[in-house]
Amino acid sequence: MNKKEAVAYGQIAFESMMHSGFKGELSVTNFGIEMKQAFKMYPRNIVLEIAESKIYAEKKLQDLKNGCDINGR
Repeated sequence: MNKKEAVAYGQIAFESMMHSGFKGELSVTNFGIEMKQAFKMYPRNIVLEIAESKIYAEKKLQDLKNGCDINGR
């Protein structure tokens, strides 16, 4: 697993904890459990696609905040 994949799996696990009905304590142990679930649920190609989509969406949002769209207008 490379750094990009690890970060993508980490993002999935963290967002799962933050946006679901997760009621547990935010801890390294619980994060590890969520990471294991993410490994089971998402194949590598899907995770990489999610990572690329997040990068694109964040860039698009920043461009819009700066007053221009993706075409530089």
